[in-house]
Amino acid sequence: MPTRRCVFPLLATAAGLATPAPGRAHPRSTAAADWPNRPVRYIEAYQPGTATDIASRLWCMTMARLTGRPFAVENRAGAGGTLGAAAVARAMPDGHTIGLGSAAALAVAPTLFPRLRYEPARDFTLISGLAMAPNLLAVRPDLPAQSVPDFLRLLSRDPGRHHYGHFGLGTTGHLAMELLKSRAGVEVEQVAYAGQQANYDLLAGRISALCGPLPGLIAAIQSGQVRALAVTTARRSRAVPQVPALAEFLPGFDLGGWAMVVGPARLSPSLIRRMHDVSRQTLARPDLRETFRQMGVEPWSAGLAELEAYRAEQEALVAPLVRASGARVD
Repeated sequence: MPTRRCVFPLLATAAGLATPAPGRAHPRSTAAADWPNRPVRYIEAYQPGTATDIASRLWCMTMARLTGRPFAVENRAGAGGTLGAAAVARAMPDGHTIGLGSAAALAVAPTLFPRLRYEPARDFTLISGLAMAPNLLAVRPDLPAQSVPDFLRLLSRDPGRHHYGHFGLGTTGHLAMELLKSRAGVEVEQVAYAGQQANYDLLAGRISALCGPLPGLIAAIQSGQVRALAVTTARRSRAVPQVPALAEFLPGFDLGGWAMVVGPARLSPSLIRRMHDVSRQTLARPDLRETFRQMGVEPWSAGLAELEAYRAEQEALVAPLVRASGARVD
């Protein structure tokens, strides 16, 4: 989900998001009903200005307004979101240090990193959904492919001729294309990019296609610089409702970016419920939902049981894709 492109106009909205309106005083209590009874530290696992950072700050701003306590965002970027996740896992389980758990950190990392410093199923409490962001499969405008079936026929007809770009081995854009290749029985060569050069190379015709986070490609879609073929999640995105989902052509296809709010293991059940309930109130706010939509992400108000089931399902889905691709971070 992380991408810088097209989210900077939202920084004006997000400025000072961790500062609440003047709040009421609370007695210092450990009761779940009193949470939070002091400032909350929120560890954001990606750089300032990325889509996940903006989503996190919007969530923290609204949480602060609802609870009357500051939510201070601390960026701890690096290693595909695993540095920030590891910091959350090591925190005191009192509900006052929480943070972002991404698809990369909670589903991809266990296979990608042979010496990962945490175990997602053991070392975290999954508190709330935050956001889902599809990857977008886009092609250059002159490519003779108006739809996903056209694109697959093109790849079948000319195996090895075409290349697609993604934003790094083990990213959900890379793995979504590996899943597409496996499900459709086609071949297309990959080119890994460290940054936005992938967008430029697509526009210049150096690659035929690109699979990357939707937030970074919305402007290019709207300007007609790229042709959007599909989003990689099970349903269409409200940000680009005219673009079909890959699941419309390949039933059950669902591999996009997602983010949860997580805490360390051993949080009490009553505290988890309190945090989850306040988060759901936050994610229901129309202003937050509209800003998310403008960014190309969807608020994710999943139930507690659904969170772990989805995380485990996604880890099982991506593990063989990571192994088959040969991606590995030592």
